[in-house]
Amino acid sequence: MNCLQRVLRFTLLSFLSSFAFAEGSVDQQILQKVYDLSGLEKQFAYMGHTFTEEGLRMGRSELPDNEMSLQLLSRLEEGLTAKYAPARLRNTVQNVLARELSDEYLDEIIKVMGGDVWQKAVRLENRANNPDNLNDLENYVSVQLQKKLPRQVRLDLVRDLVQKTGAVDTTMNMMISGALSAAEIMIGSEKIPAQFETSMRNQMSSMRAEYEEMVTRQFLFTYRFMSDEQLQEYVSYYDTPAIQSLNKAITASLVEAFK
Repeated sequence: MNCLQRVLRFTLLSFLSSFAFAEGSVDQQILQKVYDLSGLEKQFAYMGHTFTEEGLRMGRSELPDNEMSLQLLSRLEEGLTAKYAPARLRNTVQNVLARELSDEYLDEIIKVMGGDVWQKAVRLENRANNPDNLNDLENYVSVQLQKKLPRQVRLDLVRDLVQKTGAVDTTMNMMISGALSAAEIMIGSEKIPAQFETSMRNQMSSMRAEYEEMVTRQFLFTYRFMSDEQLQEYVSYYDTPAIQSLNKAITASLVEAFK
């Protein structure tokens, strides 16, 4: 459980509206347009920073204070910085999206993403993912939500969004990948035993309800400046084949990028 408790320290919002371009059958200029609308470039920088800092914090908290530990931490920092470099994340996601996404829905995707509601969501997601705003998130979850629960209609909308985006499973998979990456870097050339990952996944699966609650609170924080009407419109997009296709491709690309 100690490893899982450390993993829970990762602050990560599911990325709901992102896209990219790469070599493939889909027109690159169109994909570039979608990428520009997504706001994903900023989120890569924030995500890379968060995973690197949390990996280092995990290492510092577990290693004894000696020269060998300092060498391991140096290796860990170098490895995490390279693994979570924004350029690497971007390139991996672009390649997967080019492979996974059909151009059938691109016109509709661009239309939706260029709209006021989607762009407001992108701005709020970027704001929430900024590490400088971590204290605001912690205050909202631990103080504001304790003092005043959200209205039921608001909670229902956010839970609907969590379910339709598959945010819980995506978050759990990325957290597992983050912990495994740190462990692989620290042990060097040795391979992580398969049973280690299996055990971690089993334990985290047993905590799925807690993760769902965590993601729900994060979504309440992220979209708190949207009106009920705006949030309802945003959620409704995920009922359309175009955005479902986009969301599926994004999920696959992010999971692969953080392996």
